[in-house]
Amino acid sequence: LLAGDTFTTPTAGAVGSVQFYNGAAYTSYTAEASNETADDVPLLRAAPVAGDITYFGLASQFDHISIDLTTVGAGVWTNTWEYWNGAAWTALTMLSADAINQFRQGQLQIISFDRPTDWATTTINGVGPYYYIRARLSGYTSMTTQPKATLIFVDQDFGVALDTSAAAQGDQFTPKYAPEFDQSV
Repeated sequence: LLAGDTFTTPTAGAVGSVQFYNGAAYTSYTAEASNETADDVPLLRAAPVAGDITYFGLASQFDHISIDLTTVGAGVWTNTWEYWNGAAWTALTMLSADAINQFRQGQLQIISFDRPTDWATTTINGVGPYYYIRARLSGYTSMTTQPKATLIFVDQDFGVALDTSAAAQGDQFTPKYAPEFDQSV
């Protein structure tokens, strides 16, 4: 930092909405996704069923979410990542390997995608209107460890700060944005 520059540390609470739908009822995990209590955001329920959905939303458009996955999941399942286009849920064009890993690898998950040009707001569980993406459980065979998160941040390029593991994790996130200044010395 240069003299006169300021640095703001990102704080918890950088997610507008995290909602889980089990086919019959919604559960909000927004408060839990915004605090530092370990393992208080289940990303799949303990006995998942195809069709379960986890929604992530924000009042403004975004192109990635950072998930501090404090319990890495183990099992065989498939999530389909989708966004609301105003008429239907539509497949997202995913950019990160973490979306493919399905909460089964590494503690830092960066789910990045091409920002849809036809993305529309909607309300989920009475929360919104927000721009939502969702992870819909489209296939399920087995689970021996339920994936759980501590913090979830939407559209912030500081994912490494969320990482709670010292081990190499296979996380492949590279910040998308370059600084808007150039300093010659």
